[in-house]
Amino acid sequence: MPIYRRSDRPPLSKQQKLDLFRKCTVVHPHLKKAYEQFRDAVSNPGGASTSNY
Repeated sequence: MPIYRRSDRPPLSKQQKLDLFRKCTVVHPHLKKAYEQFRDAVSNPGGASTSNY
């Protein structure tokens, strides 16, 4: 048995593991800003953006 699994709980399903991971994921502020700028550039090509950075 792997060290990281607690014996008092049943093993998690693949979907349960994914759900747990998504709940625990945090966003880095710089990556979030870069993603928003990228998404804005793709959605509004040619400088048609109305976002303020």
